[in-house]
Amino acid sequence: MKNQNKNELNYDFIKSLVERPDLDPDMAFVNKLRKKITKVNINSSLLSRSLSKRLKIIGVVLMAISTLYVLFLSFENENPSLGTEKVEDTPISTIHHYDIDDLLSNHPSYNQMYKEILKETQSTKAAEMFVLYLEALKQGDIEEFKKYSIMDQDFKIKPLIDDYKQVDFETLAIENMIWSQAEPSIELQISYQRKNTTAEELRSLHVHINDGVNMDVYEQFDWRK
Repeated sequence: MKNQNKNELNYDFIKSLVERPDLDPDMAFVNKLRKKITKVNINSSLLSRSLSKRLKIIGVVLMAISTLYVLFLSFENENPSLGTEKVEDTPISTIHHYDIDDLLSNHPSYNQMYKEILKETQSTKAAEMFVLYLEALKQGDIEEFKKYSIMDQDFKIKPLIDDYKQVDFETLAIENMIWSQAEPSIELQISYQRKNTTAEELRSLHVHINDGVNMDVYEQFDWRK
């Protein structure tokens, strides 16, 4: 006898079940089941319609937002000044003014030193250049300073300018002038006070008179401190 395949259907068994009239389904149960299925289908249809309607509304809102954003970008590109404006720092003015007449008129200390140098050297140009030398230090103008000084290296000039920032220029005064016997130059001893102090200090400047007209100033200063 051949072994039957366990996976094969026993059609004789099914046939006997089908032919039994007592196995007909209960019509009341069938109708009840049909109503439940119909109700589920209706609910599913309503849910699907509601979801579809919500998705359409969301789609319309997103489209409106996208349109407004595109319009905003277009308007901003056409009117860049209305967008976020970059605020630039106002550059610090580096313009220096050197009006010798104004300096002599408004600064008594400059005027007095000018008169004393003019009397000693008989050179208007040399007297003016000395005043301009001091004003260049006051304004921190390195390039202008180099016009009147033997010192021409920035790393040495900057410490000197920083030191002069502490000087009260209205207290500057020439205490003594000594001519050099070896060359046409004068050693000037200048007194001054520092800002917010009353103590008097002295410093020496060597003024070299070139061709009896122009001048160069050399000031001993320890730029390494």
